[in-house]
Amino acid sequence: MTRTCLMIALSCAPPLGAAGGAETPSTKPALNPQIAALGDGEAVRLKTNEPVPLGRGYCARMPYDPVNKVGIIYGSCHNPKSIAQNDVWTFDAATATWTELVKSDPRTQAMRYNAIGVRVPKVGPERPAGVGHTYNVICFDTALGKMVSLRGPSAPAWDHPWLKKAEAEKRKAEAKASGVDLDKAQRGMPWLLDVKSRRWTLAVPDRTGDTPYYSRAEACCYDPKHKRVLYWKTDPDVPNRRGGVYAWDGAANRWTFAPTKGGPAPGIEQLACWDTGNERVLYFSGSYAGTARQAKAFDYGTLTWTDLKAKNWPKAETPHPKRGNLRQFSSGGCSLAFDTLNGKAILIRAADDQFVVYPYDVRTNTFEEPRTFTGYVGGHLKSYYDPDQNAVIINGGRDLGKSQTWAYRYKRTTVTERGPQGSKP
Repeated sequence: MTRTCLMIALSCAPPLGAAGGAETPSTKPALNPQIAALGDGEAVRLKTNEPVPLGRGYCARMPYDPVNKVGIIYGSCHNPKSIAQNDVWTFDAATATWTELVKSDPRTQAMRYNAIGVRVPKVGPERPAGVGHTYNVICFDTALGKMVSLRGPSAPAWDHPWLKKAEAEKRKAEAKASGVDLDKAQRGMPWLLDVKSRRWTLAVPDRTGDTPYYSRAEACCYDPKHKRVLYWKTDPDVPNRRGGVYAWDGAANRWTFAPTKGGPAPGIEQLACWDTGNERVLYFSGSYAGTARQAKAFDYGTLTWTDLKAKNWPKAETPHPKRGNLRQFSSGGCSLAFDTLNGKAILIRAADDQFVVYPYDVRTNTFEEPRTFTGYVGGHLKSYYDPDQNAVIINGGRDLGKSQTWAYRYKRTTVTERGPQGSKP
């Protein structure tokens, strides 16, 4: 079914600052009238301020910051000659306002070695440079109140297994000549962003831990139950350990690796999110998975993967000769958010002039019928669920093109728009 929703006038409500502790009605964000007017299964292109972020590829996640009540965009476009690479933007759905927190660096710039041997931009505060696509390897640590990125250089510049020996030795000598104490050099990951201060910091984890190299076309997920950032190696180009889970404890600033029972879905570029109703990670198979199409769940408490045997898996309009006839969900054109009020995972796929929403019921492990919305410019998508607006916020567009921002509502609540965030379905 194809449905186009008319644009509604932009709210004139002023932006609200973050509020600590329990919220009172006066400190809750105002309901955006553009979003509040949405009925069940409806979407609308939001009228926002200018400028807006540029479109970019393979950056499927917009982490939601519940402290400042904004979604966060971070990552590069797919054009190797472009300049959009490590800029940071936030979106306030209550006021439909985009804010550029950190401007992008030029592709070629002067670099320096920091105290642990990581190359960072020479001018300005320490920050990751040339981050590339962020796939699904950024998330928000609610215990720390910071965005976590597993992308971008975070190890000593010579500590990369793919480097030839001569190049590694050259970088090591340069770092030593610039004053780096080689005995103190170590892997730093993850990078942390504080939205309020607009500052990046590189975590320097406990040396006794199992700090991985930065990840690439994979997925991570923040587990609020155990207060851990979880990551599983699936990309053959990244020299991290398979067969288990890396877990970062932000409070202790320490990585641990533990073997798991079973493994993540096949392929790379997977999509993952936190399933609040079942208190587990929900994980969808990505690209290069052959004919395998899987939805899996991961429980950190038992270190166990479960194949959910998803029912009514959507079919592609045209069967692929090698990948079969089932729809592929990956960060190459798709995004994933979790509607905490209704207990639904919301997958969104980009098409030429439209996007398609696929609700997934985590109670029955069943895909519901998709909804199609016309008027989208095409290109990759990013998304997050805003609990105050009871809507999935969607942003995307073609590489370096002007992006669009939409809101999709799965279902209104029966009593009030403001349901309890994280309530079990």
